[in-house]
Amino acid sequence: MEGYFSRVYHGVTRPLGKAVGDLYPDLPYALLRRLFKQRDVFVNGARAGEAQPLTDGDTVHLFLTPSYIRIRVVYRDDDLLVLYKPKGIASDGQYSFEGLSRFVFGDNLRLLHRLDTNTDGLLMFALNDVAYEILYRYNSEHLITKYYVAEVYGQVKREVVLDGYLAKDVEAGRVRIYHEPHEGAQYVKCKVTPVDMYEAYTVVHVKLRGGKTHQIRAQLADWGHFILGDTKYGDDRINRRFGKDKQQLTAFKLVFPLLDDLPALNGKVITLVSNRGASET
Repeated sequence: MEGYFSRVYHGVTRPLGKAVGDLYPDLPYALLRRLFKQRDVFVNGARAGEAQPLTDGDTVHLFLTPSYIRIRVVYRDDDLLVLYKPKGIASDGQYSFEGLSRFVFGDNLRLLHRLDTNTDGLLMFALNDVAYEILYRYNSEHLITKYYVAEVYGQVKREVVLDGYLAKDVEAGRVRIYHEPHEGAQYVKCKVTPVDMYEAYTVVHVKLRGGKTHQIRAQLADWGHFILGDTKYGDDRINRRFGKDKQQLTAFKLVFPLLDDLPALNGKVITLVSNRGASET
């Protein structure tokens, strides 16, 4: 069935509603329920409900398009796909944005970097092995510059460069910033520029090359201006006062270096516009 995403069921007879999650482990449960409600689930070519018995060898089809599941394509060429990842979904792993994107756009997608679960914004995928090797190397060498916009607590009155040494605390699931070289810690650096200032918080742009786990969140908190909505490095009382339950951090711009081996991306700038579109130069 052209335009449908299919899986063949193998196992004992079960209700479709019980088996569909095993057939499509990368799709969120809420999305599967919505597909049933919209009657966009089929067994052997016929519309089916959750109670439909599913037997060994049956083929299940889901009618699913990028617009239906609201995956926004920000940029695409023959080598690179840039998608908008919303807050609240992990970049990779089980039930992840990577899995959902590969399901919709094809298994050739290869994730080039990650965003925290509650950070939204631009996420890059290579579309072939050659592009992956080139872009992964450039990203690892910190040659692709990433820009974020954040709402931070307090007033930031001037541009500042933050640097330090980041160490992971795996058991606590967080990182720590040191101001002197520290065993097991990696040097990190970012530039913070205020763009709008209010009485109790400031909107800032953060320029980052490379990037480590929780780097921006930890560096801003260590500096004394945590990101609003950040429950790990921020202040829960202040977050509640502002009604923020997810960190106000968005990856909004990518700047590529001169890439003679990928001409379409040579000096390319890709920018997310007001979370509704994108521009490129």
